[in-house]
This record gives sequence, C-alpha cells and structure tokens, in this order.
Amino acid sequence: MKESNGKKSLENYVITALVIIIFLLWMFLFWTFPVSLVMDLFQEKLGAAELENVEYNWGQLAGLPAGEGVPVLEDIEQYRDIAYELDYITFETDSIIPLDFYSLKNTAEQNYTSRTRRRTIHIHRSVYTTNPFLGMDKVYNRYYLVKLPDGNYVLSYLDDAYYVKYKLAGKVQLPLGRVVQMMANEREYAETHLSEYGLDEELILDMFAEERYEQQDFLNTLVPFAVATVTAGLLLVILIILEKAASRKSQG
Repeated sequence: MKESNGKKSLENYVITALVIIIFLLWMFLFWTFPVSLVMDLFQEKLGAAELENVEYNWGQLAGLPAGEGVPVLEDIEQYRDIAYELDYITFETDSIIPLDFYSLKNTAEQNYTSRTRRRTIHIHRSVYTTNPFLGMDKVYNRYYLVKLPDGNYVLSYLDDAYYVKYKLAGKVQLPLGRVVQMMANEREYAETHLSEYGLDEELILDMFAEERYEQQDFLNTLVPFAVATVTAGLLLVILIILEKAASRKSQG
C-alpha cells in the first residue's frame, strides 16, 4: 500500500513539474515569438512595380517581403554604391549571426532630429541566449551580421523572424532593405565586430518593418499570446491523455 502511495506521489510530482515547464514555455513564446512570422503570411510582397507607385518613400517599406523585380544585392561594392539612396534591395543569405545589442521596435518611443528624421537608437544590452526575458523581444529587436552573396558580412537591423527562418532552413530570402548611415551609438556597440568581419564603419542595412509594427500594436500582443496559448494548450492536452493512459495501465 505504501509502495502504491509512493508511486502515486511521484507521478503527481512529475505531472506538476511538467505543468510548470509548459507554463514557462508559454511565457517564453509570449515574450519572444517574432510577430512577423505570422504577419508576413498575410503581407503582400512588394516588387519593383509596387515600389514605383509609392508616393512618399522615406524608407518605411524596409522589412516588408520583397517581390519580383527588386534589385538583388550581389557584393560589398554594390552595397556601398547604393548607400544613402532610397533604393530598396534584397538577397538570399546563408549566414546570419546574432549580436548582443538591441534597438526599440516602436519609433514612437524613439527621438528624431527635426531636420533629418534620423532615429536616436536606445540600445538595450542583453544576452538573449542566457536569459530570453532580459532581451524583452516584445519591445526590442536585435542586430545581426548578415553575409552577402560575395561572402562579406554587413551589420543589419533585421527583423528577428528572419533569423528564425534562417535557423529552420539554413538560408533565407531577406525582405526589402535599405543601406543607411550607422548611428554613433550603433557604431559604438558594433565596434568589436567591425574589424573581425571587415564591416563598413558608416553603413547599416535596415531591414525591420518599423511602421507596420507601430500600426499593428494590438496584433503585436495578440499573435504571441495566441501562439503561446495554442502551443501550451496542445502540450497540456497531450499530457492529460498520457496521464490517463498511464492511470488505466496501472489499474489494469
């Protein structure tokens, strides 16, 4: 009898531990799930024809899915040649390296100079792989090193969703991007990587859809909540089914 009670008590501990793990997984997904993984499924790709019809273009389309006819970035020389222009580019990469600094996603929380409208980056130091909650990806987006087709790396403010796609497939077609001037504090945090990867000290590849993020404020919370809840719910259902199966087996 004591052996049976002890076994039952151990099973309860195991179930409790699994429920806690599922809850922690829910929290992890809610805080770190890249919304663009879902948003891009419903976002029309913007090709050369669509870009020509944009009346006011301040780079607000950077980060949106690239369609047909968008110039394909080939090498570092082309990267430097198109700097400071409003032209969008795209390319496929097979190497994305995450860095340990972030910028606020919402430009409403960033400051602009009246003449240039350049954003003042508010850097948040955090080590995502050590503690994902320190990164607070619901508020901040990470910087990455992205490899060009010619093998050179460039610093990019790239939507986190594309890093996930790259990790799943080993390569990824990048969204619309623009080569812009690096801010002083961006250069400060990227300094250790500049010489190691031969980066251009003045340029950065902007590939984050900031305007869409600002406009979809409700979805930015709803999508991660839904993904986390559905995933945790499915795992909880599986746990209940396994627990009932084990209970019938022990009774039999």
